[in-house]
Amino acid sequence: MKTTKRYLAIIIAIIIIVIIWLFRSCGSGANPANVSQTQDVVIEDASTEVEVPDESIAEEPAKEEPAIEETAEAQVEETSADVFSDVTDPKHPYYDAIVWASENNITKGYVDGSFGIDDTCTRGQAVMFLWRMDGCPEPEQAEVSPFTDVPDSHAFYKAVLWAQQKGITKGYTTGEKAGQFAVDDPCTRGQIMTFIWRYKGQPAPEEVSESPFSDVEPSHAYYKAILWGSQEGVTKGYTSGPDAGKFGIDDACTRGQIVTFLYRIK
Repeated sequence: MKTTKRYLAIIIAIIIIVIIWLFRSCGSGANPANVSQTQDVVIEDASTEVEVPDESIAEEPAKEEPAIEETAEAQVEETSADVFSDVTDPKHPYYDAIVWASENNITKGYVDGSFGIDDTCTRGQAVMFLWRMDGCPEPEQAEVSPFTDVPDSHAFYKAVLWAQQKGITKGYTTGEKAGQFAVDDPCTRGQIMTFIWRYKGQPAPEEVSESPFSDVEPSHAYYKAILWGSQEGVTKGYTSGPDAGKFGIDDACTRGQIVTFLYRIK
C-alpha cells in the first residue's frame, strides 16, 4: 500500500513537471517570434523614412563669372554721352566730341559710368581710340609682340600692334624703356599730335616764317606734326592763362582733349 502511494506521488510530480515545462516552452516560443516581427517592421519603416538626396535635381552651386578686368575702356555698349555721369552739359567745349566718340564706339568710358573727361590719357588708350576710329582693323599676325611690355594677351595688344604696323608709333627706341611701348605712360600732347599726323599719312604742312606756338621750335621732333595740326584746325594750343600762346608739347593730354583732336579730323 505504501509502495503504491509512493508511485502515485511520483507520477503526479512528473505530470506537474511536464505541465510546467510545456507551459514555459510555449511562452518562450511565442516571445522570439513576436520580437522578430516587431524588429522587421521597425527596420522597414526606417528605410522608408530616410530621405535620400536626388542628385539629378540637386541645385548646383552658382558658378563664378570670370572677373572682368576694369580697364579704362571697358567693353560696355554706349550710345551717347548722356550715359557718362561727368558729361551732361551740352555747353561743355568737349561735349560734341564725346557724343560723337561714344556714338561711333571710339570710347566706352569707365565701368563706373563716367568718361573721365579731365583724366590723363595713357598711350595705350590714345592708340586704342585711333584704332577704333579706323574701324578696329585686324593687324597682321606677328610671331612676337613688337614691344616687350605689350604681350598678345594685353587688352590693347591689337590696337598697339596695328599702330606699330601702320607706322603710327615706334615705341621707345632709346633709354631705359627702349623696346617698350610704355602702354600705361601718360600720352603727351606732342605725342598724340604726332600719332594723329602719322595716322593721316604725315602730310607736309605749309611753310611758315615762325612757329605758331612759343614752345615748339622748328627744330623739335614734333614740329611738323604740331604745325600741321594747327593749320588743319586740330589744335589751337593754349589761348588763355599763364600758358597762352603755347602748345604744351610735354603736358599730359587729357581724355577730353584727345577725343576732341580726333573729332576735328573725322
